[in-house]
Amino acid sequence: MLFRFALVAAMSGVFSAPRAVASFAALALGGIVVGIVADFIAVKLLRALEDDYLVITTSMLTSWVSYVAGEMLGVSSVIATVTCGMVVGWHQHEVFTAAQRMRGTAFWQVVVFVLEALVFVLIGLSLRGIALRLGGVGDAFSLLGPATVAVIGVVILSRFVWVFGVEAVKWIAWVFKGRAHAADNEQSRSAAPDWRAATVVSWAGMRGVVTLAVALSLPEAMPGRDLMLFAGFAVILVTVLLQGATIGPLIAWLSLTGGHERCARHLSEPQAWARLEAAQLAAIQPLVRDADGNVIHPRLFEQYTYRATLTKRFEDMEDFPADARHAHYDVVLAAIAAGRTELLRLHRGGQIHDELLHSMEHDLDLQEIIALHSRG
Repeated sequence: MLFRFALVAAMSGVFSAPRAVASFAALALGGIVVGIVADFIAVKLLRALEDDYLVITTSMLTSWVSYVAGEMLGVSSVIATVTCGMVVGWHQHEVFTAAQRMRGTAFWQVVVFVLEALVFVLIGLSLRGIALRLGGVGDAFSLLGPATVAVIGVVILSRFVWVFGVEAVKWIAWVFKGRAHAADNEQSRSAAPDWRAATVVSWAGMRGVVTLAVALSLPEAMPGRDLMLFAGFAVILVTVLLQGATIGPLIAWLSLTGGHERCARHLSEPQAWARLEAAQLAAIQPLVRDADGNVIHPRLFEQYTYRATLTKRFEDMEDFPADARHAHYDVVLAAIAAGRTELLRLHRGGQIHDELLHSMEHDLDLQEIIALHSRG
């Protein structure tokens, strides 16, 4: 919306701050309302659908519907879409099944990749038009180069100013709390300003598809549109190639290897798994016995008891032992690989049909995904 206001002001030469603030508030609130309504309808519909492909298609169309509804009602379509996406994302854990999440994630990864690639294709076509209008690539660089270099410098510098400005505010707040008190408080120490981390965060300000999308959305009659397109592409090129390629050496040079500390109010992974496994064990205990108290599902009872006992043993650790975890899942992955080889041998020998091959292969795929994710 701020971009829209700036665009209108640049095109008309008129700007009123009070009217802009009032319009901004109305557009933003309207977009939020439209997004929530679209989410309410989408969640109801998703709960009613059973077919995985219909669910994934509906989840995709929901974003478009919220955007179009925002445009038709004259409110912020972007905020409507973002609001709808955030609320659907909040409900997705109860609405989608595991299979729908797996398929949906794969689908969206492909869609995002294709759309991002399409944006870069469009900017390439636009740059070709700029070069033709200005008399060639050399003339385009000579005319637009100095201003573009200035824009790149301002973009990189502005992030440093913002990040270190925030660090300065944190430092002032930290000083007011008292260094002596902060030295005895682990949470206060973790909140202390860190100029090395701020430097990395500042240098990590790489630009991408959003910058290109904004530049491409400029109307043809916009003054300086060629410069904006050229500068947008140059900013992305420099920040991705220069900053992206050097952020690793920068982290090593600053000796920033510790990472952020876990917040005291958050559980560690072993603590979270210990609670989860305890809840699962408690849930199956009344289900594994018959009316006389005899265990009718001994293997399940043994499995969940073992997992609950194991995670309880590691509960006080910050993380699970990596060596033991890797060794365990290496064995699991070796077993899966052997099973996959035997499955293919049986199929190619004509001993099982295609449908059984796909069904069993799917089970092996799920096992492999879980093992690779758990191994880390």
